[in-house]
Amino acid sequence: MAALLKPGNAGGNTATDHITALSSSWPSCRKEYRRGRHTLIRTDSAGGTHEFVGWLAQRGRRLSYLVGMTVTDAIHQAVGRVPPQPGPRGHRTGRGHP
Repeated sequence: MAALLKPGNAGGNTATDHITALSSSWPSCRKEYRRGRHTLIRTDSAGGTHEFVGWLAQRGRRLSYLVGMTVTDAIHQAVGRVPPQPGPRGHRTGRGHP
């Protein structure tokens, strides 16, 4: 567990804040849980930035992570307009493709 104390006028929940908090708390986890699928890193939409998710997904880091957010009707409709694209390992992503 980690907490960041910041001035009262400081913005919060930046990607740097998320990375700092996780980096600070990570050493307190037992060594066997620091890598692989034993530990799930969870965040809400505030942690769903390219910078933080990119940091989590760095090659060699091998973490499980989940970013949750509310899917509004507008988001659902926008996702439905994304054309199918090649995904990892030949999977298809986009409308009609999991």
